[in-house]
Amino acid sequence: MAMPQGAFYVELGRRVRAARKKHKGLTQEKLARAVGLQRTSLTNIECGRQPLAVDVFVRLAAVLGCAPAELLPVRGDSVAERVRSKIGALEPDKQQWVTQIMTPNASLTPSTT
Repeated sequence: MAMPQGAFYVELGRRVRAARKKHKGLTQEKLARAVGLQRTSLTNIECGRQPLAVDVFVRLAAVLGCAPAELLPVRGDSVAERVRSKIGALEPDKQQWVTQIMTPNASLTPSTT
């Protein structure tokens, strides 16, 4: 079984999977075949368990219709930053509600002051 390769490859795999899913009907099998991989290799790439060669990376981007740079993790890109970004896109009252329930030791009852 392939072993985790670290945060960089986990994020790279997440980006590959997200780009693949944007293309309706593009399965792991179809994408793998298009770039010359086995489906299991693509599964391992998407899960961050398998590093990939530069030529495969460039072919993946081409088949997915994006620039290779779009698939590369941004330094500092983390789950927490993505969550903050999603919260920031909400309406102010929803931002406040989400922030309140996600804050440790926060009261779940609205303030009556």
